[in-house]
Amino acid sequence: GRQTDVSIDPGPYARVSLAPDGTRIALAVEDEGNSDIWVADAARGTMSLLTFDPSIETMPTWSPDGGRIAFRSERTGPGVFQRDAQGGGAIERLTVTDGPIHSPYSWTPDGKSLLVAVFRSFTHQAIGRVTPPDTEVLILLDGNYAQLDPQVSPDGRWMAYQSDETGRFEIYVRPYPDVEAGRWQVSANGGTSPRWSADGRELFFYDGTSLTRVGVQSRGSSPSFDKPEALFPVQPFGGRLGPDFEVSADGQRF
Repeated sequence: GRQTDVSIDPGPYARVSLAPDGTRIALAVEDEGNSDIWVADAARGTMSLLTFDPSIETMPTWSPDGGRIAFRSERTGPGVFQRDAQGGGAIERLTVTDGPIHSPYSWTPDGKSLLVAVFRSFTHQAIGRVTPPDTEVLILLDGNYAQLDPQVSPDGRWMAYQSDETGRFEIYVRPYPDVEAGRWQVSANGGTSPRWSADGRELFFYDGTSLTRVGVQSRGSSPSFDKPEALFPVQPFGGRLGPDFEVSADGQRF
């Protein structure tokens, strides 16, 4: 596929999501207490608004086919919504919530289900799944700690996520969709923000000081993981729950 640098000026960007073709970035842009979703297009050199509502819209998440962007919004009652990535058509509601915040993190590779974190507090977050057009969120993992940033592997067999069940965030992998069938700890000294490579043979995360790589072998019903390898030091902006980054399709750029 194409590899194009998406260069944009510095700004108050809160969250980012890279389109599957690597040529567009969806951004949550903050402005005087509000935030909207914008799309930066490298090929056209444009920054276009995707949402215009005077409420907070953030956490953009591209669909695997690059056609849609899901996002969290507080418009007309909070929840997760989606819109055509070109800005056409109506904004569609995906979830309804009467209290806990629903934050979208990733679509399953088939584009049918969206994985979300159900944010009850900074110390109590569950991982759930919504499958449109059904708006019910099916809880996959829960507990009296924070579990978030679910990412399903490209082959759809494994789910990486972060959890602070030991007292600090670490990266774990479970089978998907049967998340109770196994559990493997991937990080050794802390970890947030897991991201799979496009071929599923690598898992990247932030270990508190560096962007870190782990090789993945998937044989039968159990994956195996290499020892974590620090790639380069990172000082992320904000992010008590982990930095926001994406991996290019060739796995060579972040």
